Amino acid sequence: MRYIFTFVFSIFFICCFSQHTDSLAKNSKPGPLFYLDNIRVDKVILKDIKPRDIASVNLFKDLNANKSSGQAGKYAVVFFNTKNAVKKYWNFLRSKSDDYAEDFPTPFSDSSAQYILNDSLIKYPNITLQQLNDSNFQNIRVISQAELIRNYNINNKKFGVKIKAILPSKLPF
Repeated sequence: MRYIFTFVFSIFFICCFSQHTDSLAKNSKPGPLFYLDNIRVDKVILKDIKPRDIASVNLFKDLNANKSSGQAGKYAVVFFNTKNAVKKYWNFLRSKSDDYAEDFPTPFSDSSAQYILNDSLIKYPNITLQQLNDSNFQNIRVISQAELIRNYNINNKKFGVKIKAILPSKLPF
């Protein structure tokens, strides 16, 4: 009987106090929202991340923070993107396009590219491209600098990477 009680109590405890996968943030105090590789986290979790593992940090304030996070992001929203997350979307895209693999031989060689998702310029690829997967991806095409200038008026990038995907209508930034 004691074992049954222990088992039932354990299941109850796990169900009531387990974390949801979409958010690892426990802190409800006012302040910025933190995201690590597009997962909301508490700032305590960020202490375990080594600086050498960070690929980029994006800070959004005011209306830009409210755009994707609503009232919860009224103070600020901070996105930390790890090098592993960048490698993940780079590997995904190169598996879909030989041209992409040839033009971008390493995960961090895409600084000369302008990413375009569903005919809209992507301002923060490290945030947006992490959402791509086999179920929402449709196609990818690397375009020339001339086409990038002609169709998008972008003249400071060597390549364009046009991606078609079915993603939620509300994307973060």
